[in-house]
Amino acid sequence: MQEYEITYLVENEEEAKKNAVEGSVKNHGGEIISAKPWGQRNLAYPIRRLNTAFYTTIEFKMEPDEVRKFNRTLSLNKSIIRYLIISGIKHIELKSEQEAAEDKRVRMKVPKVIIKTEKEIDKKQVQPPVLSKPAIKPMPKPVVEPLIEKEKVAPKPAPAKPKKEAISDEERLKQLEGKLQDLLKE
Repeated sequence: MQEYEITYLVENEEEAKKNAVEGSVKNHGGEIISAKPWGQRNLAYPIRRLNTAFYTTIEFKMEPDEVRKFNRTLSLNKSIIRYLIISGIKHIELKSEQEAAEDKRVRMKVPKVIIKTEKEIDKKQVQPPVLSKPAIKPMPKPVVEPLIEKEKVAPKPAPAKPKKEAISDEERLKQLEGKLQDLLKE
């Protein structure tokens, strides 16, 4: 038998108290380890036009073949809104903070730090670290490929303006004087 956990949602408290899921676990040859009702909770999004549901979690043992049949039975139960069956539940024993800290030190393999006094240190052996310049590699020159010139297309000429007949300077002056006289009359 393997351990499983099911969390399911039902619409109202009466159905949560009916223990239909617990009865179904027993009908399929399972053993209930624990049942924990969570009470009414808000849903993340509406399901069947409901905004709240009653949550319950049950830990149980059952044969894997029977779990498939149990899953089928739950999918046909109209009172269960959603459910999730998880396999391989392992119970973790919590350690005290001191035990956890010691366990962490063992896993990290922290070396012991030995502090020597000035008398123990031979000053000839201690030398300041030598800072060497990092090897600077010159950047490679970019490869410049000749650009392939596209065929040069001559721009389209602007539409030609109709040429006016050449007017002599005297005629232009007469036209301007006529326009000026018209303006002064107004």
